[in-house]
Amino acid sequence: MKRERQRVVNILVLLITLSFVTACGKDPEFDINEEPFSLSIMSITHSGEPLPPDSLVKKKIEEYTNTKIDFIWVPNSTYEDKLNITLASRELPTIITVDKKRASIIQATRAGLFWELESYLKEYPNLSQADPIVLQNTAIDGKIYGVYRSRPIGRNGITYRKDWAENLRLGEIKTIEDFYQMLKAFTYEDPDGNGKMDTYGLAMSKYSGPWDIMSTWFGAPNQWGEDSKGRLVPAHKTNEYREALQFFRALYEENLVTQDFAVLDSSMWMEDVKKGQAGVVVDVLDHAQRLQEESNQNQRGSQYDVIGAVEGPKGLRNLHTSGYLGFHAITKSGAKTEGELKKILRFLDQLNDREMQIILNNGIEDRHFKVVDGYAIPYGDDPQLLKETKDINQLHMGIPGDLFYVVKDSPIRDKIQMMIEENK
Repeated sequence: MKRERQRVVNILVLLITLSFVTACGKDPEFDINEEPFSLSIMSITHSGEPLPPDSLVKKKIEEYTNTKIDFIWVPNSTYEDKLNITLASRELPTIITVDKKRASIIQATRAGLFWELESYLKEYPNLSQADPIVLQNTAIDGKIYGVYRSRPIGRNGITYRKDWAENLRLGEIKTIEDFYQMLKAFTYEDPDGNGKMDTYGLAMSKYSGPWDIMSTWFGAPNQWGEDSKGRLVPAHKTNEYREALQFFRALYEENLVTQDFAVLDSSMWMEDVKKGQAGVVVDVLDHAQRLQEESNQNQRGSQYDVIGAVEGPKGLRNLHTSGYLGFHAITKSGAKTEGELKKILRFLDQLNDREMQIILNNGIEDRHFKVVDGYAIPYGDDPQLLKETKDINQLHMGIPGDLFYVVKDSPIRDKIQMMIEENK
């Protein structure tokens, strides 16, 4: 009997050992005693006040991924310049957030500065589930050089002050002309009722995205289109684009947009809206949710609404996204060997775990938010706590999907989701 019991114990020990070895075998870089891996990340700050080095959120990420991270935060408005300088120096961080497939990035990939990733992604539980269509949308010369940051296709639209529109008894905004008249009314008809000429229509910055969106309302193509003979032509050479430029010029000359937009950093873009000076934003519809939450938290009384697009000469058109907003590229100077590359891919894979998605998008539970009925309720009134999460969501990829807590649906959030679906 004693011998039989010992035999059972030996079998159990063997099974546990095999299970442990198998689990480790799934990760080619697994080492229970492995030292933290150091890496640097160059990414985008929209806030102008990026994540502090001692952020508790940063520490949580490092603990979970067994890394030491050096962040290089660059303002969105100057990101292209900084990116070009960095690429030219060849002294590259480990990971670069690529916001667009611009010429400098294409040249850098052809020069061999980045790792090609497609053959490696299948080794990682989250990254292996990346959408193949979106991956191909990120491709350069048919090859994959980054892990994409997933985004809905129909995100772009108009956010506007609903209460101002109601105060002025404006009708439904359906056409470009309606949009123009709304901007004019917000500028010259005292929408806040304070008896002063201290408001204007469209908030803008040096970021060109809103102009790109509005040009499609006139029928301009998304970067490239076809002429009457079926030949490819760049958007800026089309008649529709020129018509859009004339419209933009009129908005500026009539003081309906931010007058110093050409030099205004995008980190300051929303300030006039928050202060009750500007009433319209053209960009991703998510701004409406954030602006409404900010207004509610600070008891400003502002009310926002959204519009998917307005009708132009060629009907209802809008600028779609390609299912992603940039990607994280791994440099060969930051990852000098295939072993280092795999460690970095493991890091990116771990950031897609539910635990990390929550940290990146919600923060730390019971410190930055609480969970009620499965929804996140943010603690939004402590500036010090807000600093701990600044811009860290720029690392979010959402592969295979968004796994973080969402804020409980509000009327504006419901409307945003409806607009995104309609825009597809």
